[in-house]
Amino acid sequence: MDAAARRRHVERELRELGPVNLLAQEELEVLTERNTFLESQLEDIRSSRRELNQVIRAVDEEIVTVFTAAFADVALNFERLIETLFLAVQEGSP
Repeated sequence: MDAAARRRHVERELRELGPVNLLAQEELEVLTERNTFLESQLEDIRSSRRELNQVIRAVDEEIVTVFTAAFADVALNFERLIETLFLAVQEGSP
């Protein structure tokens, strides 16, 4: 292929490519910066979620502990109350 034919071939390929976005590099930089910011925000959210889940587990454990202790106290006092009532009924019967 001679130089003139090569030139026509290259010019045709350039026309087929269409217009070139001269701002593409700048847009890439802006979008890369935005992506970095959003990735950082996403990691902060994930970290906060992990911490929140730990707090929820700790609160759930505390609720179970306090409820179990309160239930045991109520059960003990209920037993004492029943004993007192039955003793009062037995003492009052002939």
